[in-house]
Parts: sequence; C-alpha cells; structure tokens
Amino acid sequence: MVRKSFYAFITLVVFYAAFLIIPVLVFEKELNDWLSVHDPVDGGILVIEEWVSSATLDSAAKEFLEGNYDKIIVTGHPHDDEFILYENGAVQFDLKAAGVDWNGDDTVKVSLHASGEKVRGVYARYTVIHGHDTIGRGYTRSAMQEFSHFYPVRGEDPGMMLVVFDNDTFTRREDRNLHVRKLEVAGTVISVRSLYTMHLEGKGSNARENPLHYKTRAGEGAAILAEAGIDSSRIVQIGFPRTERLRTFTGAVAAGEWVREAGPGITAVNLVTEGNHARRSRRLYRAAMPAGVEVGVITFEPSVFDSRKRFFLTCSQRSNMYQLNAYVFTRIFFYPRLHYRRISKKIAGA
Repeated sequence: MVRKSFYAFITLVVFYAAFLIIPVLVFEKELNDWLSVHDPVDGGILVIEEWVSSATLDSAAKEFLEGNYDKIIVTGHPHDDEFILYENGAVQFDLKAAGVDWNGDDTVKVSLHASGEKVRGVYARYTVIHGHDTIGRGYTRSAMQEFSHFYPVRGEDPGMMLVVFDNDTFTRREDRNLHVRKLEVAGTVISVRSLYTMHLEGKGSNARENPLHYKTRAGEGAAILAEAGIDSSRIVQIGFPRTERLRTFTGAVAAGEWVREAGPGITAVNLVTEGNHARRSRRLYRAAMPAGVEVGVITFEPSVFDSRKRFFLTCSQRSNMYQLNAYVFTRIFFYPRLHYRRISKKIAGA
C-alpha cells in the first residue's frame, strides 16, 4: 500500500512538472502573452502594485493624466534601514550637507556598511567614488559588513560621494543586489535613509534622482507620481505590514479595505503591474475588492530578462514557469476568505 502511494505521488509530480515545462518550452511566447494579460476597464481608480519599477510608475502617471480616473493608489510596505540596489545604479551621499568636514591635506577613513547576494558564486560589487577619484572597490558578502578605505582628499569641499553598483544580474533562483546601510566619512555617519542621500538610476536623458528618506514604499512611489505631474490630493498612499508570504494579496486587501471605506461610488479599478505577474495579480485583486467593483489590469513590460540559460531553461522561461505554477495555485488551492480577515486585522493593527 505504501509503495503504491509512493508511485502515485511520483507519477503526480512527473505529470505536474510536465504540465509546467512543456508549455514553457513549446509555447513560450503564447504563454508569456497569456500571463501578461492587458485588459483595462473604463474609469474608476488606478491601483499600482508596490514592487513595480520607477519606469512603470512613470507610465502609470501618464496613464492617469491621460485617462478618466478619480484617484491613483500606490501601496507599499515600510522600508528597512537599508537601501537595495536591484539594478545597476548608485547612491549619492551629500557629504557637505551632512556636516562632513576635512582639510585639503587630510587622509580620511571612508567606511561603507553593505552586503549583497551572489549569482554563480560572484557577489555584488561596490565602488566608492569622489569626484574623479575611485576611493575603493570590493565584493560584498551575504552578511552586512564594514568595508574601509583611506582617501587622501583633494580640496576642502567634501561635495558628493557615490557608492556604485555595476555587476547586476539574476537567474530564476538567484538575484544579485547590493544592500547599502550607511557611509561613514571622517567620523561622520550618514544613513542611506536620510535627507542627504539620492538614488541615481539610468543614464543620459533617462537618468533620474530619487530621494531615499521616505519611510515606506508607498511614500516613495507617491513622490515619483507627484514629480510626474499628478496633483498630490489625488494620490492615495496605502501602507501594509512587511510580509514574506502572500505579499500580492496583502497589498490587494489593503487596497480593498480603502475602497470599502471610500463608499459605493467606486465601481471600477484598474490594477497597474508588470509582465507575466498580471494574470495572477488580477485574480487576487478581484478576490479582495468589494462585490460590484470591476477589476481590470494594465500591464507594462518589465526590464529585459537575463537571456543566459541555467541548465536547460532561460531566465524568462523560468519566470513563466514560476508564474504559471503560482497562478494554478491561486486557482485551485488558494481560498481568499481563509486569509482576508486575518490580513485585514493585521493591516488595521499596524
């Protein structure tokens, strides 16, 4: 009996694996298009998932300004005391504004507190730059560490100092990011989440500076939307507790609770998301919204996937397989009513 059950289990696993892998290999484009559903509804409000990129926030702002929307909602969890560079870019520290002082002939100690993830055995790399001088460069480790360098300064104006991340990559199972917590220069400690820091991303005409002192992802997204020209009175920030599980549904519940409190005047919601996450996100938001509220989805293209293969699947194929598996889970095994009340209480308590 035990042997028969074991064989039945193995057979089920093999068939399910085949169910995931065959569409990914044979119908990759069709599957990606199906998962990346784009199906907006008319009017109502716009809701932005908290994890989307700055480029998608810009696109959402354009959609809002050109469309017939009353409000735009951006959700997000609280920030940690560190900043994560998910893509190549830099954090700029305004040393002068932070009170750093040195003489023109000093040699000062510069200490970076950082960590990072590895991909294919190589960790995130940092470079500390002041003006045209490279102060130091190194590879991080998984634990937060202090990396110290000594810098013979030139001139008396501290100006700006950059911490640059330039070896970003990811696979389906690994993602190389740089985590920056603080910079200590000549005895002055500057937190990365302060009024003296900026996130620099992009190059040329696409370059932009994002302040890092916002306490939540919702606040950060709201600032980007306001910068894009949206009246701040029409931007709604909705925070929710940080969670490792059911993050999408937690954001959906937070938005759904706001819609319930806003009253019966809201009958349509368009969810803004990226790529192959769209079909699953739409389903979860439909489950979280009050009865009678129509939910559409507006999908923008994400950053380009790493095209290299790991074993026999590319990163985009692995992403499609993961999202297909997650969608099947929400269709068959996920029961929103079992989680909604618990999550809404947790949000209210926070």
